[in-house]
Amino acid sequence: MRALTGMYKGNRLIQLLEEVDLPPDAEVYILLPDPEDEIVMRSEMKKVAEASFARLWSYSGDDVWNEYLSAA
Repeated sequence: MRALTGMYKGNRLIQLLEEVDLPPDAEVYILLPDPEDEIVMRSEMKKVAEASFARLWSYSGDDVWNEYLSAA
């Protein structure tokens, strides 16, 4: 399953905002979040991203690089 973004153009037409190879008459499912749902969703995504970035930024393997930079 893939999540794609698109824009409703009216008259039952949705334009995808990215290229995707779909066969003609492919069945798709469309989810329309309420504004409140979108706020919650973005907040949850931010928490997950912050946890991932925290693990990347505290990577112990970077200590070798930090020592190299401080010696230069």
